[in-house]
Amino acid sequence: MGFNRTKYEAMRKKKRVEEIIHKFYEDDNNSRCAAGKKECITRKKIKKQKRYLLDSLKNLHQKFHNTSLMEIGYNYFCKLRPFWVVVPKLTDRDTCACVIHENINLKLGALKNANVLDFATYQTALETICCYRYSEKCLARTRQDCSLKILPYKEFDNSKDMAVKQWKHSKELIKDIKTKQDRYVTKYKKEICNSNLVI
Repeated sequence: MGFNRTKYEAMRKKKRVEEIIHKFYEDDNNSRCAAGKKECITRKKIKKQKRYLLDSLKNLHQKFHNTSLMEIGYNYFCKLRPFWVVVPKLTDRDTCACVIHENINLKLGALKNANVLDFATYQTALETICCYRYSEKCLARTRQDCSLKILPYKEFDNSKDMAVKQWKHSKELIKDIKTKQDRYVTKYKKEICNSNLVI
């Protein structure tokens, strides 16, 4: 059987695309390495330290298009996500700072419900006050073009309270079924507190 150059070049190109997308997923701006030494994942005898995504796959796909010359469909982009780069679950929130992001969204959602803001996500907030929300200069408020931008808001009465939901965690003492020993576990719950409109 002769050498098939076309097939070889196609496989080589596919491998290169996979490497570029893997590198994108592993960038510290897009995912964060798990802090715990035991937070590993194994597949096909390959053991890797977990990394947690810092944004939704949809937003990361858009970011990839904005920062790369490659045209990759969303489904293929998701398919090429390395198995060790995972979407954070509630129990991972403390590790990857997702609690902070989610609590910001909950506060913005409360302000939207109070008819103070027209949006309810931190992504939209960043897009409003930044020229480009993936730029470090924009995020650090050092870029001259957008450093003075503020979030547009409507008139409000700050003497009125509003209900704000927030994720909080607490430690509870339980008895381990296997070891029969007492141990502490961290549990998350969404609490509602009253706050002024300016928070």
